[in-house]
Amino acid sequence: MLIQVKCSCGERQCPEWAIVELQGSVEAQPSFQHRIQNLQIGLLCRPSSEESYTLVVGYHELTGSKQSLKKPILVLKKIEDLNRLPKEKPVPLLLLC
Repeated sequence: MLIQVKCSCGERQCPEWAIVELQGSVEAQPSFQHRIQNLQIGLLCRPSSEESYTLVVGYHELTGSKQSLKKPILVLKKIEDLNRLPKEKPVPLLLLC
């Protein structure tokens, strides 16, 4: 399961983010099934003295490390209706290296 982690620096338009890959899946309670988009599920921390990361979800602590990508990833956003796309703005693409 891939989880997008947004920057929490306080800037509203901060372009920084990362992806956390987990083995297994995160199951939401039935009452959250339709509101899972942008749902905060935990806290990702890295003590400045260590190279490991900790993801805290509830009372579970998961540890891991930062890995460089072997191949870049291209992130696209699908637009259903091209007529709704503003003519003056290009579609943003993101290439992770």
